[in-house]
Amino acid sequence: MANLLGKKLGFLGVLGASLMAVSLSCGGGGGSPLTVDGFCSQYAANECSRTAGLCGVVVTSCEAARKTLCLSMVAGWAHSPRYFHPNKASTCLAKLKSIYNKDTILPSDFAGVDDACQRVFSGDVQKDQDCASKSDYECADTLICNPRTPMVCEMKVVKNANELCNNPGSVCQAGSFCTPTAAGSDVYKCLPKRGVNETCDVTDPINPASPCKEDLRCVAGKCVARLASGGACTSDDDCQATAPFCDRNLATPVCLTGLRFSPQGADCNAYGQSLSTGTGGTTGTGGGGGAAATGGVSGSAGAGGTNNNGGAGGTAAAGGSAGSGT
Repeated sequence: MANLLGKKLGFLGVLGASLMAVSLSCGGGGGSPLTVDGFCSQYAANECSRTAGLCGVVVTSCEAARKTLCLSMVAGWAHSPRYFHPNKASTCLAKLKSIYNKDTILPSDFAGVDDACQRVFSGDVQKDQDCASKSDYECADTLICNPRTPMVCEMKVVKNANELCNNPGSVCQAGSFCTPTAAGSDVYKCLPKRGVNETCDVTDPINPASPCKEDLRCVAGKCVARLASGGACTSDDDCQATAPFCDRNLATPVCLTGLRFSPQGADCNAYGQSLSTGTGGTTGTGGGGGAAATGGVSGSAGAGGTNNNGGAGGTAAAGGSAGSGT
């Protein structure tokens, strides 16, 4: 009997520990439900747990900066028909922590996190219902917002090149796009994207009228090659696959292999790194006077440093005037 009672108590102890773990993972601790503020606190903590050390900043400074950005970001997501789903937060936060444990973070990494985290603020618009903002995240579950009229939530169906794509939810495979077979036609087909020097139109980024092939970019209405590493860019879409990241944290954004952090690097500025001023230069010493002379004028103070560089030293003091003889 005593042995049986011991086994029951052991089982109840394990069950209690399991329930506590579930409670903590789904809320803010102590059984309280996860709030948007709590979500952004965890979001910031996952971004900063390793990055703060790489940037040489205090963890709390990093977390404060990133939480502010998170709250601003989700404010653009949390609007009708989208709302906060605490039960979806763990997938987002796990993916976020995973990419920030990498030495080099790629645009594809950020895209995966963005998808998981936007779904924390997804809508519940059902199949065949309107999704006026053209956002897939208005739709319930894995439905997508059809990018063409009618703009309704539908199941995604990938179409091969030269297949018809009239039905809502049809998405063409890479290298092709859904377009009318002729001007004014109601028949849509997956046709090849534009090649080098061909005319392009990407005014509507969600449903471009004539997009370029994936390894090209549209500039002044023509498809041209993407930029190599070091090329001046405005977005990741400007960059080649070998240097896919447009680092917009730099004074002049350029294409790089990915996001990397280092102390005093420009990429750390958004992670709590402050542009502190250097120490001012020391005051110059006075010049030696004659026997009855007045003392020399003190040297001027050194200029304060900028962007973590030390200030320049003070100017030399002027010597005292010669003393008069007696």
